[in-house]
Amino acid sequence: MSKVLMAGAAVVMVLTVMPVVAQPPAVEMPPMEEMMMPGTGGDAVSGVALSPDGSLVAAAAGSVTVYRTETGEQVAALTGHDGMATDVDFNAAGTLLATAGEDGTVRLWSTEDWSDRGVLEASGYQVLSVDFSPDDSMIAAGNGNGLADLWSPATGERLLSLEGHTDYVRACAFSPDGSVVATASDDGDVKLWAVETGELLRTLSGHTDYVRGVAFSPDGQFVASGGDDQTVRLWNSATGENLAVMEAHSDWVRAVAFSPDGRIIASASDDGTIGLWSVETRELAGRLEPHASWVLTLDYSADGSMLASGSMDGAIKLWDPGEQQLLGTLACGTPWLLCVDVSANGRLVAAGSDSGDVRVWELADEDGQPTVLPARAQYITAVALSPDGALVAAGSQRGAVQVWDTASAETVMSASGHGGAVLALQFRDGGRTLASAGGDSSVKLWDVRAGKVTGGFGGQGHAVAIYDIATGKLRSQREGGAGEAPGATFTPDGRGVVFGAGAIPAGALCAAVSPDGSMLATGSFDGTVRIGEFGGSESEGFQGEAHTDYVRDVAFSPDGRLLVSVSDDATVKIWGVRSRHLLRTLAGHTDWVRGVAFTPDGEFIVSASDDGTVRLWNAETGEEERVLSAATEGIIRP
Repeated sequence: MSKVLMAGAAVVMVLTVMPVVAQPPAVEMPPMEEMMMPGTGGDAVSGVALSPDGSLVAAAAGSVTVYRTETGEQVAALTGHDGMATDVDFNAAGTLLATAGEDGTVRLWSTEDWSDRGVLEASGYQVLSVDFSPDDSMIAAGNGNGLADLWSPATGERLLSLEGHTDYVRACAFSPDGSVVATASDDGDVKLWAVETGELLRTLSGHTDYVRGVAFSPDGQFVASGGDDQTVRLWNSATGENLAVMEAHSDWVRAVAFSPDGRIIASASDDGTIGLWSVETRELAGRLEPHASWVLTLDYSADGSMLASGSMDGAIKLWDPGEQQLLGTLACGTPWLLCVDVSANGRLVAAGSDSGDVRVWELADEDGQPTVLPARAQYITAVALSPDGALVAAGSQRGAVQVWDTASAETVMSASGHGGAVLALQFRDGGRTLASAGGDSSVKLWDVRAGKVTGGFGGQGHAVAIYDIATGKLRSQREGGAGEAPGATFTPDGRGVVFGAGAIPAGALCAAVSPDGSMLATGSFDGTVRIGEFGGSESEGFQGEAHTDYVRDVAFSPDGRLLVSVSDDATVKIWGVRSRHLLRTLAGHTDWVRGVAFTPDGEFIVSASDDGTVRLWNAETGEEERVLSAATEGIIRP
């Protein structure tokens, strides 16, 4: 994570994140998926549906919540499923909302007063999808046991159970006339069934992995499907012929939907984007991006003027699909806070989130409401405030850098340049220049107002390498592995940058340089915190109860007397640098703590967590002084 520490006139900026760590000898590193997980702030939005008139959007995100699309106001919070809700769908009349759950039920809710109108007990142990027929006379539900059920919402009667798939049924879709229902399954097939008899009409085979999404075109001529083979496929619904295999996504395709005019197929993917495909040309016609994580679900409004998408990042995004523009974002729950920084004047705190935005708090503001700055990037991995707090910069997992004016919230600079995650940011020359360090072991110097690179260099990926920023020359290095840098640390004098601190010691995830530049402290995935001479080969552990999970960030106090560490065990620990002993353990966060910094005067410790809060602690007493929440109400406009 990142922070700014004052050492006289010097600024220390440190950041480390979760990417690949070079594996040293005799140390077994954790699996990659544990080291770098996709954003899931709040609960993942697994199902989303727009009401027929487009005025409401319902989301399955753990529980079910309904919002007004114009204002983002919460209209209803529906509880009833014993476990996670998985999908939602409005009927064509707009009078009912159906919700599916892992508890094996479909629940019906009146949109007039949001009362419970019935529970349908499915034949499977979990219901993964729900879809109303065009005339509202039936509901199709896909189950985890390979069956699909057809129900009468009026009577609650199960009309048919469709048996033929050999694995989970992930999605169901009715034909426009309601005579056929399509099902998509983890067995790799799409099946078309006669609704009246339950007869299997045809099987559409061609996907080479799980099929997660299926949809009929408005005229019923075509079926679209998407799956884990990263393709969108177009089929002739009458013959079962595979008409096109459309490829542009770089990860699983989770859902597909036809625009109401039948000209476009929208596809949601784990690559964080929504593909817009021309039915006529069968080519990619546009792309909506980005969500900060996997896009799991999408739905068009009845008139096609709006497209809603839901993601693993806990966000609903509303789009104008014709103009291919983002209208607004709704947060389902509170985002994870991944990195934190304090301005040198001590006035502002900024935190970057997994939902792809930056939140800025004015510490003098008693109500504690943050300003939300939506980034044009995914997954914020670095954040830095200029010394006067006039600017805030953010770097993303995909190498993008963006700068805002904190007073106006306007974007000052937006650019891409690094081949990996942005690991560290540091303002220079009073905020005129921004230095960024990337996971590709490169440093770039940006003219902030021009948005152009004015200098920098590419590193060599040594296990530990110290470069002079002005010349790009290698000051010193320690061998032990090459590849993507797990972290980057700017030196206190601002003249150097350290890459690959993960090799001091073996398995370290984060590092910080002391204010006088003499020591390097590291935190490890095994919970230990160590310190050693900067540029030296030896380091020693601190005495006292170690963290019980990954150490995500470490920071020195401005006077160098204290070291603070934060961990996935939800604690903040304060260590005496001279004594090498644990002084205090601070408990208050309820989830992983990702980033930490001292205020410039050293009076407070600032920590950022997956619980969606930034907490201020008294550095001497360990008392919790303040809690800043990242939670927001209403719609966030771009």
